Amino acid sequence: MSYEVEVKDLRDSATAARSAARQVARITPGSHLTSAGTGMPGAESVAVMVRVGSAWTTELSDWARAARGYARTLDTNADQYELDDEAARDAFGPIVQGR
Repeated sequence: MSYEVEVKDLRDSATAARSAARQVARITPGSHLTSAGTGMPGAESVAVMVRVGSAWTTELSDWARAARGYARTLDTNADQYELDDEAARDAFGPIVQGR
């Protein structure tokens, strides 16, 4: 049994993960909840909106951080596959067609 890894696909996936992380990091839905609360001073729901907004901010920040870590892992794996392929070429020499 064997498998083949497309290093370009790993790198493309890392790029996509970084892009998603950048996009998610810019989202601030919690700020809308917090600002909505200023229009209802003294309302009990304001505290809840602040907590929900804070939780959303934390969740999105954690997701973006995880996506950046995933991208780094994909890049590290792609680098290692390239090094392994190079070492195999050096160890076994060029493959001759038809043999």
